[in-house]
Amino acid sequence: MEESGFILLTNDRKYVEIGDSRISIYGLDEDMLGSPKYTSPKKKYDYEILLMHEQKYFSENKFNVDLALSGHTHGGQINLPLIDETQILKKVNPSLVNNYIKGFYSTENGKLFVNSGIGTTMMSARFNVKPEISVINISKP
Repeated sequence: MEESGFILLTNDRKYVEIGDSRISIYGLDEDMLGSPKYTSPKKKYDYEILLMHEQKYFSENKFNVDLALSGHTHGGQINLPLIDETQILKKVNPSLVNNYIKGFYSTENGKLFVNSGIGTTMMSARFNVKPEISVINISKP
């Protein structure tokens, strides 16, 4: 990814200035193969964004962020009418089950967006869950 020009944020923070706004972006390492560790910024920024693979950290920890962005659940991956998607996730992969499957959530920890993504995991199947590539616009209040 680095050779393609991506900046990898593994328990690391980068700052971006757009006009007179200063934005902090923190990338949390993933749990399965990494060691996630969040550190608060040393100074206050206009907007704090947290990027994480597994959204369970958002509910398990107190973060001082304006927006957290996550994936991991593939939007439930299999969505059968009249069956709760969390029940299907429990059978496919219990580690995927949490309160945040897809979409925007407002919680006591702040705002979280869970993207459904475009792929699959554990089994090569996706039913009734639209692939998703999101564009999120952030503006000053």
